[in-house]
Amino acid sequence: MKRKLKLSILLLIITFSIFNFANKKMVPVVNATYFEGKIIQDTVWTLVDSPFIISKNVTIESGATLTIEPGVEVRFGGPFSLIVEGKLIAHGTANKTIKFTSNGFEPEPKDWKSIEFNGTEKSSLTYCTIEYGENGIVIENGTVEIKNSLIAFNFESGIKIMNGTREGTVKIENNLIANNNESGIYIAGGKQIFIQNNKICSNKNGITLAGNLTLTPNITIQQNTFSSNGNSGIFFEAVNYSSISVTNNTFSENHYGLYIATNASTYLTHNYIFNNTVGIFYAEGNHTAYFNNIYNNTIGMEVSNNAVVNAEYNYWGDRTGPYHRLLNPYGRGNEVNGNGVNLDFIFFLTAPIDYNNKLPTAILWTDKTVVAPNQNVTFIGTYSSDEGRVDKYFFDFGDGQDTGWTTLSLFTHKYSSVGTYMATLKVMDDFGNESSNLAKLFINVQNLTPLDVSLTLSNYTVNYKGNISVTVYVSDGKNPIENANVTLLPVVKGGTFEPLYGVTNLTGYFTTTYTAPNVKELTNIRIIAKASKSGYADGSGYKYLKVFPPLKAWITANPETVESEEKSIITVNVTDSFKQPIANASVFISSNYGTLSATQGITDNHGVSTFLFTAPKTSSAINVTITATVTKIGYGETQSQEIITVKPKTLTVNVTANPAKIITGKESIVTVHVTCNKNPVPDVNITVSSDKGGNFSATRGTTDPNGNFVFIFIGPWTMSTLNITITANATKDGYRTEEGKTIITVMPKILSVQAIVQPNPTVSEAMVNVTVNVTHNSTPVSEANVTVKLGNHEFLKTGVTNAVGTVSFNFTAPAVNEKTNITITVYASKTGYVDGKSELNLTVNPGILNVKITPSATIISSGETADIIIYVSCNSTPIANASVTVWSSHGNFSTLNGLTDSKGYCRFIFNAPETSAQLSVTVKADAAKNGFIGTEKQVMLTIIPETQISGGGGGFPIGMLLLIIVPVVIAVVIVVLVKLKIIMVYEEES
Repeated sequence: MKRKLKLSILLLIITFSIFNFANKKMVPVVNATYFEGKIIQDTVWTLVDSPFIISKNVTIESGATLTIEPGVEVRFGGPFSLIVEGKLIAHGTANKTIKFTSNGFEPEPKDWKSIEFNGTEKSSLTYCTIEYGENGIVIENGTVEIKNSLIAFNFESGIKIMNGTREGTVKIENNLIANNNESGIYIAGGKQIFIQNNKICSNKNGITLAGNLTLTPNITIQQNTFSSNGNSGIFFEAVNYSSISVTNNTFSENHYGLYIATNASTYLTHNYIFNNTVGIFYAEGNHTAYFNNIYNNTIGMEVSNNAVVNAEYNYWGDRTGPYHRLLNPYGRGNEVNGNGVNLDFIFFLTAPIDYNNKLPTAILWTDKTVVAPNQNVTFIGTYSSDEGRVDKYFFDFGDGQDTGWTTLSLFTHKYSSVGTYMATLKVMDDFGNESSNLAKLFINVQNLTPLDVSLTLSNYTVNYKGNISVTVYVSDGKNPIENANVTLLPVVKGGTFEPLYGVTNLTGYFTTTYTAPNVKELTNIRIIAKASKSGYADGSGYKYLKVFPPLKAWITANPETVESEEKSIITVNVTDSFKQPIANASVFISSNYGTLSATQGITDNHGVSTFLFTAPKTSSAINVTITATVTKIGYGETQSQEIITVKPKTLTVNVTANPAKIITGKESIVTVHVTCNKNPVPDVNITVSSDKGGNFSATRGTTDPNGNFVFIFIGPWTMSTLNITITANATKDGYRTEEGKTIITVMPKILSVQAIVQPNPTVSEAMVNVTVNVTHNSTPVSEANVTVKLGNHEFLKTGVTNAVGTVSFNFTAPAVNEKTNITITVYASKTGYVDGKSELNLTVNPGILNVKITPSATIISSGETADIIIYVSCNSTPIANASVTVWSSHGNFSTLNGLTDSKGYCRFIFNAPETSAQLSVTVKADAAKNGFIGTEKQVMLTIIPETQISGGGGGFPIGMLLLIIVPVVIAVVIVVLVKLKIIMVYEEES
């Protein structure tokens, strides 16, 4: 049963595996949803089925809604479109955008057609990406909102709004519309179109307005950013239209900010147009550009001969207005063309359109307040003020007459009837704002004789800030008037009178001094003298004073810092107060040091006059003042100064020594090489010195044509290594004193000592040889005194080296009782050399004594004596004075102790004991000495008695008997063993 169960489980596993394999290999899972044809009912494309591959046109039928979930991708597999006749709701999120794109691995523009809207229901696309189509979105009809989406890389336009759009509203907000080959947005029709807060960049044209848009009642383009579009931010080519509002947009870094190529009038306001090649180009038609910031473009506005443009009240990047060669040559803002007829840019703003403009203030003066009928009265509005500019004046004379708005700040009027009249003035600034106040004054018209006033100026021309004398004469037409009240006023802002008012003297004269203001251009100042006296109508007179503006001059020096006798190009630049170059100005130039190529010159068409300055010869840094005085008729004289720093030429001193290391008393060739800017300098005075002695072949000299000064340095005697600094000071007129250094190492003559000891290691009291070799730089040194010291022992030997620098010493090693390392120190000295020293180690081991005992006889008769000779040696060398002690097992010695002689011998007398039997005696000898390891030896002696073994009247000694018996017994034993076959004997045949 268990076996069957196991087989069943195995079969199930195999079957499951087969089906799983078949599922994976034979029926693969499709990772995309293919879609084509019509959608006739509400449908949702979910993220589960994404991506959707469009294999043919897909049409959302009228009444049906296609909803696409966030994160879904819709990929087009060919030139197909998603056609919306019903409703499309594609609402992605910032994190999950909906993508309409190509199905290709490497997508290209025009891989598919477009999303086409042609219904009446409201569709909406939010957080979508539409890319690589022919046109991303085409709107033929209906209401469509496109928000927060990316529309890019389409072959023609990102969004195309066509003529067929009959009803509905198109809103395009907060999108990035970029990199489309033709237009970001193409408009050729529509009803209500709102384009707001989009970034439209890197297309050919940001927005194109084309065709007849008269049926489109409202196109609003506002608060968009147009940048980096190859042709234009907005391209107007519509032949007609109803209403297009272009406001509060930014146009930057396009070729044309806006290109207007239509006869239909356009109105641009409150736009920011900057950093384009051309800010606005008008090809044809009548147009208005009002209250825009147009600045930092290569050309601010360009108008063809077929166009007429009112471009008043724009800001052009500078308060002086746009530059125009004839109409505004002092303008420092963007350049404009036109002839004043086809382009009218006056008046212009003095500040950007966002500037918080303050209202101007009207100020009204007059040269008379009590007048006779039909007497001329001059009303003066010149002193009205604004932080920008007052452009227009409105004088109301109080008698029913006024000037209307005029650009004239002075106006003359006559009153025909007696009476009192209130005159008023209001003004308008460059922003078109009227003054906050109404300036008023009263004119009293009476039948009185007017005073006659005349002026005489001491000079009718004066430089800016210059002084003239003004003389006023008051009469009744015939006789001078005394004590008439005189008041002076200049009709221009600035300038002062001292005194400002007074009374005439007996002859009718009053004199004052006028100081001219600092004007920016040639200015005609109307100096008015007003006279009044009771019983007379006021009188006035005036004269014009021409005030010359200053010239602006500045000097540049290139370079600003020069070396002695070098040159600098001096450029004098002359402009007027508006920074325009002044040609043909006379320049007078001088310097407190050095020379100039000329002392006067004339500026060229660029306002430049150039001179060549040659610096003086100097050995220290100086400041040279260049002064230029500039004059020209019609301008005030001006002066400018520039400081040029003149430094002495810098010498570079390079000192080299060859060789850089020498021995005491030896020579080194020292070369001093002097250059300036890498060029050799001849005739430089050189002084050399050293900080630690030594001798020079010369301590002073001059460099040769190659900039070299060479001398020999001889190293001083020294007992230690010296690093000697050689200093070379270099001086020459016109050059800064410099110095160079090098280091020469002077080494003493040092004795080198090598010593060899043999044998090494050795033993106590052994003879040792020390051989010493003394050299210097590998050369033997003879007659050197050599001292050898053996460790801490008192042993000391001296000697003198021979011709090959060698000396030898012999000495006996000290006695040691253990292995000892002894330092042998060798000293060598000789006059003119630094002492040498060498150390080496000698290993001395304790010697091992060897004892040899030699008796005079080894068999001694009882009671007899024998000589015992003891020989003590070490390594075959006899040891003297070794202490020897002898001992015997029997008998005795005449003395037990002794010392070896110089040959290592010591003699003892042994007294054999009395014995009746043969006796073996052990004799021992023990040798000892300091520095040696003691040893003991022994020998055996035989003591025989006097009695011998007897037989048959005679006898044998026992020993002799044993010598006979023992061999016989051995022979008998062997025969018995052979007989018993314990020992077998074989005979080998030959």
